[in-house]
Amino acid sequence: MDGGAWSSTCPDNTTLPTLPHGTTIAARVRDNAGNQGPAGTATVQRDTTAPATAISAIAPEYRNTPPQLFYAPTSDGGSPFTTVRLLRRQSGADPWTDSGALTNGMGWTPPAQGRWYVASKVTDEANNVEPDPTSATDDATFFYDTVAPSAPTVLSVGPSSSRAPNVAWSASSDPGAPATGSGCGHIGC
Repeated sequence: MDGGAWSSTCPDNTTLPTLPHGTTIAARVRDNAGNQGPAGTATVQRDTTAPATAISAIAPEYRNTPPQLFYAPTSDGGSPFTTVRLLRRQSGADPWTDSGALTNGMGWTPPAQGRWYVASKVTDEANNVEPDPTSATDDATFFYDTVAPSAPTVLSVGPSSSRAPNVAWSASSDPGAPATGSGCGHIGC
């Protein structure tokens, strides 16, 4: 190791002591007749860094269809990911719930209407696990609302002698996304 003395024997699949990152290991083979082959080397790549990922912003924020989720690494110790999980919660105070495997571009239907926070959590080949996000590091949020608002109530129409009457109306509050527009139309002439 790193220019050190050769060991007399080292069986195949030998577990070595914990070695620092960047240590070079060399091995060579000697047969029963005493012939020795060239040395083969490898460098120890130790990854002790927990990976970090983020789900991209979800647009539009207010939606009546399931969003597509995309994640990307934000930092990593060099090992490939072995598992990627989807975490979800409905408020910043709720604990994270594991919603299963996450693949890039997959659609995810929330189990209920309302505000949702989603995050990705990965484990890499070195068994480093990304920590659960904090409320300050939620990956993405969106509002899921598939319920149409109730019809508005017409309060008044007037004056009756006008060709362009003024219409006053009110709408009940929508428990989902805020109203983004309104319109008036006429029936018959």
